[in-house]
Amino acid sequence: MTGHVVDGKILLPATSYLGLVWKTIGLMKGITFTAIPIVFRDVKFIRATYLSKKDAVELYIAIQTGIYGINCFNLRIFSEIFIAVFAGSLYLKLLFKHLL
Repeated sequence: MTGHVVDGKILLPATSYLGLVWKTIGLMKGITFTAIPIVFRDVKFIRATYLSKKDAVELYIAIQTGIYGINCFNLRIFSEIFIAVFAGSLYLKLLFKHLL
């Protein structure tokens, strides 16, 4: 990530948040994440996450089933001091083969 530098600080690319959530959904469903078609909605990048060359950065992913059913999820990613850095919604576009 050393190539993603803004104002002299290494930043986690915003698309990484989307990838982390997608991979987590795959783990939850027991399916390779690339086989799960999803739609992100109302995505908000709240705060940048700075990376360190020396120290690991921990992110916590919170995925909650939404009010519209089991295929809708409310999302939040928090930094290690529990400051929200990302929020949004995710909808699974389930195909028939995922239901078997």
